[in-house]
Amino acid sequence: MDTGIPTFETNGGRSWIDLTLCNGKLIRNTERWTCGEEESCANHKIICFDIVSKDSEGNIIQFFRKRYKTNVDNWDTFEQELVQNLTENFECWTNNVTECDNALSQKFKQCTDIGEVTHKFTSAIQAACDASLQILRPGKRAI
Repeated sequence: MDTGIPTFETNGGRSWIDLTLCNGKLIRNTERWTCGEEESCANHKIICFDIVSKDSEGNIIQFFRKRYKTNVDNWDTFEQELVQNLTENFECWTNNVTECDNALSQKFKQCTDIGEVTHKFTSAIQAACDASLQILRPGKRAI
């Protein structure tokens, strides 16, 4: 069905191929699913959605996650921390970003537990952010 913004687009064509997978409980808590115009690094559009929880009276319970100041110039430190954390989490010992990327690519292709890989990768990114970026304080209206 070709309605709305395609989720994948290249010079060779476009597609609505991307899926958002979740269980029945999560789908009831998923709101504002949108496909943006902005592409990720792989010709796929960025898909955004909110996961909300409601109390017994139907009031939305908001969850606040850690946010970082990304407009500061600490990207070199972030990159170094990320490479270090990825090499430790995935046991591919190198300080070269390209070599690390190639080694991780091979490990991902051989992966049998996507949950474990996702957890390791997310942990490496979180640790790199914590080590190199300032954390934004919640706004005045945060609960």
